Amino acid sequence: MSEVGGGAKEREPRHPAVAAVGSRIRAERLSVGMTLRELARRLNVSPSFVSQLETGKSQASVATLYALCEVLDLPIESLFGQLVDKHPSQDAVKSSTGEGRYGPVVRPSERSSIVLETGVRWESLTRLTDTNIEFMFTVYPVGGSSSGGEQLLRHEGIEFGYVLQGELEVSIGFERYILGPGDAVSFDSATPHRFANVGQEPTHAVWFVHERRHDPRV
Repeated sequence: MSEVGGGAKEREPRHPAVAAVGSRIRAERLSVGMTLRELARRLNVSPSFVSQLETGKSQASVATLYALCEVLDLPIESLFGQLVDKHPSQDAVKSSTGEGRYGPVVRPSERSSIVLETGVRWESLTRLTDTNIEFMFTVYPVGGSSSGGEQLLRHEGIEFGYVLQGELEVSIGFERYILGPGDAVSFDSATPHRFANVGQEPTHAVWFVHERRHDPRV
């Protein structure tokens, strides 16, 4: 699992998704009967940071989100906004024509999102749940990165990325690559990695992560 830092500065939420993610983290923690202090201990962060995260006053890094999901045993896509069954009813499918927000189609205005402490935004491109797959549109502001400082992160899974706009510096192990529009990358997520916008405009990319999660009963 990646290194987890708890030094994020307290700040006001910059996006409604910040508070929504915090609420889901708190709800999941309570559902498994875990105290705030116990969660903080397992994440190796301060209880005050967890409290600020749950109340939407602080954002998490990518490493912290993956650590949270490992400790609470939930897929990371569950931290996005409301999702529907992966086998939607016929009525739900019909509603995707414009009568509702459910169904197999996700419009730009309907994307659930997560805002990270570095300003990076993940927007979910699917409504399917319990697939161990993250299918996302990502936005890296100028100077934005997947983790603070030069910290590299790693987690279970395989990643595939495709850059649509801007430049993205991708560090994988000891190697660094600069990706531009049309460039793609794929690698084992267990290899330490980091992404950063080193250009002069926001970087837009489509990201696909297949998590290899272990059955906690084994």
